[in-house]
Order: sequence, then structure tokens, then C-alpha cells
Amino acid sequence: DVLALVSQLPLPAHVWHGIPGARLDGARRVLEWLESMPGEGWQDRWLASDAYEGLGWVDQLTVGDPRSERYKHNEVMRGLAALLICRLVQPSYAFLFDYKAATLFTAVQANVSAEVFAQLRAAASHRAMTGDQTRMSLTTLAKMVLHTGKDVDRLAAEDFLELHAWSLRETGRKTTGIH
Repeated sequence: DVLALVSQLPLPAHVWHGIPGARLDGARRVLEWLESMPGEGWQDRWLASDAYEGLGWVDQLTVGDPRSERYKHNEVMRGLAALLICRLVQPSYAFLFDYKAATLFTAVQANVSAEVFAQLRAAASHRAMTGDQTRMSLTTLAKMVLHTGKDVDRLAAEDFLELHAWSLRETGRKTTGIH
């Protein structure tokens, strides 16, 4: 069922270029790995795997595969991004802020609450926010959507306060774009 969701994602070709099926193959690798972890569901298995700690595990999934390291890494990352967009798991803020994939956060805006993100983009333009301010704000909202599993228009004050508290505690500063 999850792979069917991944295959139906209407992700733009310029973001997800590469060999056809790489996104699906990468998602399959991640799912098979998560299935080997203890837990009742995908989120429990994600937490049991320590995947939320960072991306060090990604290249472990392709050990023994004779293809180039870059290709294998990109395949798994495409699959992981698709699983995150499907909101299979809710990654920690630490994971999301270490995950330096602007294309993922742009794809979230296009695939999760796309109309609301478009309204937010228009409101930012109307308020004469700079391109960087708009990009940082929408990226922060995309990260919140992934972390909470909520659509952007369902985010509540508590969600913003949670991110603010995490940022101050973990980085010693405010989250860029949260204002």
C-alpha cells in the first residue's frame, strides 16, 4: 500500500530526475529495512532504528550493491523523500534540520496542502517579504508539516511553540523563518 502511494506522487521531473523507478526502488529499500525493526507500526520502527538521529544509515542499506555509491545513495534518498512526503513517519526536528534537501521541502509544499502553501506564498508577496524570507518561512512550515503529520492549515500554536522551544534548547537560537 505504501509503495502504491509513492508511485502515485506527482513529483516534478526536474526535482526527481534519474532512472525511472529509482524513487520506488529507494522507498522499497527503506521499507524493507524498517520492517526489520521492532515495533507496531512505521513510526515505532523508525524510532527503534535510530534513523531519526541523522542520515548515517542511508548508505548501509546498499552495502554489497555493485552500482556506484552516488547512484545508490541518491536512490535511497529519493525513496526516503517520497516516504516522508507520504508522511509515513514523523521525523524529529533534529533530523529535518540536518536534512539539507531543499527539493524535499519544496515538494512538500507542492504535494501536501498545496493550495494553502500557494495562499501563504501569495500572502508573503502581498506583504513584500523578500524571496529569502518567503523561502525560509515556507521551508520551516514544510518541516513542521513533516514533523507533526498535520496539514499546514491544521498547525496550532502548540506546534509553533514546540519548534521554538526545540530550537532554543538544541541550537541556542530562534528558528529562522518561524516569525
